[in-house]
Amino acid sequence: MNIGLPMRRPIPRALPIAAFALCIISSQIVPCRADSERISVLVMGGYLDRGLPVLGAFRQDPLVSCSMVPSNFQMPDWDIRLVKEIGGRRVRQYFPRSRTALVETYDFLLFEDTWLECYRPEQVGDMGYAIEKKGLGALVTMGNSLSGPTAFGWYGWQQSVLEKLMPIELTQEMSTSPSARYAGFRIKILTDDPPVLGMFRQFGIENVAGTGNAWLKPRLGSTTWADMAHSYSSPTGSKAWLVSWKTGDQGSHFWIDADNLFSTWWDPYNNEYAPDVLLNILLHSTGRELPEDIVIIHTIRRQYWLYTQHSSYLQSLFVFVERLGANTLKLADQLNQIDQDREESFGQFRNQQYGEALATIRSTIDQFDDLEKKTFKLKDATLVWVYLIEWATVTSVIMISGVVLWLFMVRRRLFREVSATRLAQDQSIGDC
Repeated sequence: MNIGLPMRRPIPRALPIAAFALCIISSQIVPCRADSERISVLVMGGYLDRGLPVLGAFRQDPLVSCSMVPSNFQMPDWDIRLVKEIGGRRVRQYFPRSRTALVETYDFLLFEDTWLECYRPEQVGDMGYAIEKKGLGALVTMGNSLSGPTAFGWYGWQQSVLEKLMPIELTQEMSTSPSARYAGFRIKILTDDPPVLGMFRQFGIENVAGTGNAWLKPRLGSTTWADMAHSYSSPTGSKAWLVSWKTGDQGSHFWIDADNLFSTWWDPYNNEYAPDVLLNILLHSTGRELPEDIVIIHTIRRQYWLYTQHSSYLQSLFVFVERLGANTLKLADQLNQIDQDREESFGQFRNQQYGEALATIRSTIDQFDDLEKKTFKLKDATLVWVYLIEWATVTSVIMISGVVLWLFMVRRRLFREVSATRLAQDQSIGDC
């Protein structure tokens, strides 16, 4: 269901994937302080260097700033030496240098099937301190590396200081077969107050298929926001999909998700409201109000996403035209001006001026049409000169070759007849 998208011309099929990849690459991977109006999120773990589509939405949302620690990596078999060597190197590069930097920079910690073995014990302790003592929210996805005792990173969590803060128990009962994990599920929303999930029921999120789940065992006192409608029975006695509770001195919101952000349920191409659900979790966890009119909020966020598609497409065109030798400085200046107009829409969004923000971003997207026409015009003009130079070069070579061939082989003006050799002259004299 796409609401209010002014698609004036079709976008190339490969563009959304390229744009999402660009979103992930252009987001600030090195931890840094975000804007004071934004929710600053530190994302750790699951193959983040490959890019998560749902996290790409963070870059388009004016309320969120995202930094990443891609500690997990592809590994056929569990090797703790490689985990500490490769994962540890990435952690040293991207993780905050001190407990103070972690607490003061971030509002929320997102663990995407994270291997805690990559982190030093004091770093895990710092994360526990940030959640328990300083009120940082947290979300752990468990559909892959944390799905049970046979998964790579499960024991690292069970033996960590974070385990006691989790709203679920990590028990041997979580073990399950791959056929059960990937059989597929749909969610059933159980809690509507507050409507973190409930506001999306009317848009059919309960009909979206997911796959790759763990079996959770919620602790007493936790809240199960949604269950899974699953064809297999749960070995833990619960089919909870999303569980949370408040923990620590500051009442931090700690969430557990039974699948992971690579799951089909969280893919924006399969479930366009997935980014909105994730952002609702962030808003609720950081004490911010949930949106009253999710339709207009969703529409604005989709416009921001569409803006990124156009911007990425034009930047690719700029690179192509520059390789042909064209000067794109004027076009780049115009694109920078369009970016400034988008920032104006961001400011209106943060000030809850949603109507103005929507009008501004739509007007901004319309400016891409003129810029795209200018870019193609410059490309065509550049190609004309390229073709003329190639034609002139080939034609001149042919003409020069033809003249040389005519002079030497046809007219033969430069050739001279050879006189009689001395041997021939001596023989004639002897005959006389």
